[in-house]
Amino acid sequence: MGGDDPDEPVDAPADPAAAAFATSPVGTLVTDHAGVVVDVNHAICRLLGLRRDEVVGRGAMDLVSGQDRHLADAERGRMHAGAAGGRFTCRVVDAAGASRWTRWTWRALAPEGRQPYAVLHVEDVDRASRTLLVSDDLLAAVEDERAALTATLEAIPDGLAIFHAQRDEAGEVVDVRLVRINRTGAAGIPPDRLVGLSVLDYFPESRATGLFDALLDTLRHGRTNRLLIEVGEHGTWPGTFENVVVRIDEDRVLSTFRDVSQARDDAQRLLHAATHDALTGLPNRVLLRDRVEHALQRTAREGHPVAVAFLDLDGFKAVNDTHGHRQGDVLLQEVARRLSDAVREEDTVARLGGDEFVLVLERVGDEAEWRHVHERVVAALARPFLVAGQAVTLRASVGVVFPPKGQTDADAVLGNADIAMYASKSTGKARYTVFTEQHRRRVIDLVALEADLGKALTREEFSLHFQGIVDVTSGDVVGAEALLRWQHPRRGLLSPADFLPAAEAGGLMVDVGAWVLEEALRQAARWRLVARRDCFVTVNVSAQQLVRGDYVRRVRQALAGSGVPSRSLVVEITESQVLPSSASVLDQLRELRDLGVQVAVDDFGTGYSSLSHLATLPVDLVKIDRAFLTDLADSRRSAVLRSAVEMTRAVGATCVVEGIETQEQYDAVRATGARFAQGFLLGRPRPGYVV
Repeated sequence: MGGDDPDEPVDAPADPAAAAFATSPVGTLVTDHAGVVVDVNHAICRLLGLRRDEVVGRGAMDLVSGQDRHLADAERGRMHAGAAGGRFTCRVVDAAGASRWTRWTWRALAPEGRQPYAVLHVEDVDRASRTLLVSDDLLAAVEDERAALTATLEAIPDGLAIFHAQRDEAGEVVDVRLVRINRTGAAGIPPDRLVGLSVLDYFPESRATGLFDALLDTLRHGRTNRLLIEVGEHGTWPGTFENVVVRIDEDRVLSTFRDVSQARDDAQRLLHAATHDALTGLPNRVLLRDRVEHALQRTAREGHPVAVAFLDLDGFKAVNDTHGHRQGDVLLQEVARRLSDAVREEDTVARLGGDEFVLVLERVGDEAEWRHVHERVVAALARPFLVAGQAVTLRASVGVVFPPKGQTDADAVLGNADIAMYASKSTGKARYTVFTEQHRRRVIDLVALEADLGKALTREEFSLHFQGIVDVTSGDVVGAEALLRWQHPRRGLLSPADFLPAAEAGGLMVDVGAWVLEEALRQAARWRLVARRDCFVTVNVSAQQLVRGDYVRRVRQALAGSGVPSRSLVVEITESQVLPSSASVLDQLRELRDLGVQVAVDDFGTGYSSLSHLATLPVDLVKIDRAFLTDLADSRRSAVLRSAVEMTRAVGATCVVEGIETQEQYDAVRATGARFAQGFLLGRPRPGYVV
């Protein structure tokens, strides 16, 4: 672009655009995306007293004097952070070693399909003749080379428009008129018909959107204005635009504009996806937390109460297992719709995942007001849902909390509602529980118990007690049930009811159950009647053990290690765990029977109590719950007991009646023809039981 001498005259290139660049009196550098100079014009070489080859290849900011390098570094940081442009004043040192003040104006450009680059204009502010960033000579050159400039401007992805100030008699800027635009026009008007128009003429929304005021402010005060302009779909220029307005000189401003409509729509879709549940469209955990937080702030500020309710659908897993996840998803979508209809518009219904929902209820401050909401929720779920052509009725266990004024911790409120929901689950389901601090203390105790349980096996704190099972006809002991006990170092001897919920919650049942199985067989191997195969030992198994899928292997290993015959082992699972059950669980029960192990259903009558279910299960013994032994003087109650025994006999299983505590109960059981009996009357649990 220039000879060896920076003051040597330069022949104008044949290309018009290049000619405008080369002959411009404004010192100009072009850098790549890393800030390395790739081209310069003669004006900048003359300003620095350097040849072109002494500038190209250097970092643009390296031309700045060391005294002002911090200014250059700050601007370089803005470039790398994605800033579109900027201006700063600093000193440069020319070839003779002289320091001079300059004003730098730069702009980052990113043409489509090309590497991004930057254009930097450097003005010598020591010379009055160079105080304007755009001179009249340059303007003339631009006008002479309109075609070349237009082609260059059209290649720039952002829209560019230059406006000229219109002043009144007092010299005050009152309007701006378009001088040039690099787009194919606006609102369908070609560029040549736009030039000379006031911005208000071709873009009436410029006043309402703040663009007109920004143009005037930049001209009057030199401030750079950045604004987001939204024009409705029926506006003059539909879309959403980012505009930056900068002053060129006292009479001209440059306005860049970029259509960000698609980007904004994409951002809104991403935001919605991040804050809403994909299946139901309800707010998810992220948005729920925000809603609860704002509700608590309103309560603190205005005194309006709020209630938060945590819902868990009862029986939903059975729907999923029976009809498949696709039908389960359809059901959840309908549940979401009904819950939304059951509350007011200002309330929030959110889904946390699975079958868990949360309600945030504005202006609900006590249990009386909550009951009205709960009644609507119950009614909404009570109407049958149609799942794969079958009618399904759902209920929900609910925990509700009324945060006190001054509570600001959204996570604590949601946690308390969750705790109350689990309290509902543990006390019968299909009900609601209002959170109290007592519920929290129970959870704290449960967590502490879980921590102690993790150490109980290694510390050998578990033991087994055995309770005999008697043949009703002969009165002989024919078996014994292994019952787990925990000698807690601080709480004393604990029964399973005291710690098994904690073991299940902590996922410890598999390890605990394995220990019970091995220990029960180890002790039973010493019993005389077991050695003769005349009696059996029963061991309880949890659903967690069966779901894991390797229980049969563990049983086989335990039997082999103990020497106990497989027929002398009875595995007990409660009715509520096995009816209904997954195919994998039932397959394992069948494998146990093939191994010679007997299978018993415990607590029969407290769950589904279905003869059709029993008929399809691989069951050898059915243990009838103690609930059937109450009020046996009532003939109807006696008839129910007889029916339960006959039901067991009808499916080919042996009956064991549990919970016998009085002679009257024992006689009543004998009268039914039941085979076996168990209870305190016949023997209490004790360690080291020997039969």
